[in-house]
Amino acid sequence: MVYDLLHQNWYLNNFEFIWITWTDGKSTTTWIVYNLLKSLYNWILKSLWIDAHVWIWWNYDMPLSEIVWEIFERSDFDKKHVVVVEVSSFMWYNIRNIEFGWSIFTNFQKDHLNWHIDMIEYFNSKMNLLKNTTNSCIVNPDIDLKWEIPDYKVIKFDKNVKYECNFLWSHNMQNISASFDFIRDYMKQKWFSITDAHLLEIMKDIYPLPHRIQLVRELDWIKVYDDWKSTTAQSLNAAISSFDRKIILIAGWSDKWDDFSVLSNEFKNYLWWAVFMWQTKELLSQVAIWSNVKFVKVESMKDAVLSAMKLAKENSIDVILFSPGCASFDMFKNREDRVNQFLETVNSL
Repeated sequence: MVYDLLHQNWYLNNFEFIWITWTDGKSTTTWIVYNLLKSLYNWILKSLWIDAHVWIWWNYDMPLSEIVWEIFERSDFDKKHVVVVEVSSFMWYNIRNIEFGWSIFTNFQKDHLNWHIDMIEYFNSKMNLLKNTTNSCIVNPDIDLKWEIPDYKVIKFDKNVKYECNFLWSHNMQNISASFDFIRDYMKQKWFSITDAHLLEIMKDIYPLPHRIQLVRELDWIKVYDDWKSTTAQSLNAAISSFDRKIILIAGWSDKWDDFSVLSNEFKNYLWWAVFMWQTKELLSQVAIWSNVKFVKVESMKDAVLSAMKLAKENSIDVILFSPGCASFDMFKNREDRVNQFLETVNSL
């Protein structure tokens, strides 16, 4: 609808779309790219008489058409509009006839099999992204090797590089590296080169989105972290392995037919105790048994937080991590309701 509306009204040349997708981390990368572009347009590109308004759109937010309609209402077509879009496989499943300049695709793991028929269908929905990219796509080389991505203009980023910035956890290096590679290619096509030193200077003023392994409270000597954006086994894996000590984990909820066996080594190396609940508690408990990790099973968010706090005090463990690794369906109204219940319980202690 958005693409047709712009095309029919001859406004398409005024818009640039950057589409970002994958299993985990797309919100963070969307946020980094948006902030980098906003700064560059205010700093470098504006001095070259390239003026643009940079927008961000989340896949769980208002419809993308509302952003475009807001621009229509302003009659704001004397400048370019750059829209950084986070997009899910659900959205791409039926999208065929839309073109955009750049895309980023940095990881692909087992997920959403409660919606997709199988992994092939899930991957093909993501492939619609590459097929509609006209300039270049930033792709994790691991995806290319595993799935034999056709010969598009692909930039394979270095996911092992380390950067000094406000994004503390190691898994964010993949998000930053992909973002930097996109910006380099984007600026090159604007006839301007950009260095990592320039980008890192901008990164000093960019801070992580909330609920990404965020310290929410310190009770005596126990630090409580909120990572409610974790909805897959892989994101849970990244969260627990971010710590340099053993922790207590609160996890579980709705089953998306994910493969939790990939967590076995991380459970063994990083968990003292775990608190599991709802549909996936039996699946996660089995992984804990394989990993020789002690656990308890509970039925409510309040019981989960109180149990974790009790275990932390009894065993002198100074980190509690809330990282569900699952969707919030059935037990909560939505993801916000889940984290609100968690925060209300923590703040009531």
